[in-house]
Amino acid sequence: MGHVPQRTCIACGTKAPRDRLLRIVLAGGVPMWDERRRMPGRGAYVCARPDCIDVATRNLRGCLSRAFRRGFSRQELDSFRTPGGKVYLPGSNLQT
Repeated sequence: MGHVPQRTCIACGTKAPRDRLLRIVLAGGVPMWDERRRMPGRGAYVCARPDCIDVATRNLRGCLSRAFRRGFSRQELDSFRTPGGKVYLPGSNLQT
């Protein structure tokens, strides 16, 4: 078996193989899920656990802002949540 790229979750700091973490990219300046992990540009990784996604996307100047070295509006961060405020998990209809 060859080299397996490792990435770090921006919320909890856990290191894991790249394919076990969810990737967030900036597309047109807006953060969004990169479900196929193929979009160009800087990416940030987060565990697929709802609590990590919540931590990464909760604060305007939190983990996501540090990873991309810029601030985000509440509206941009709310794109990771359902209208009821639950965390949206990409690639499924799961909401927690």
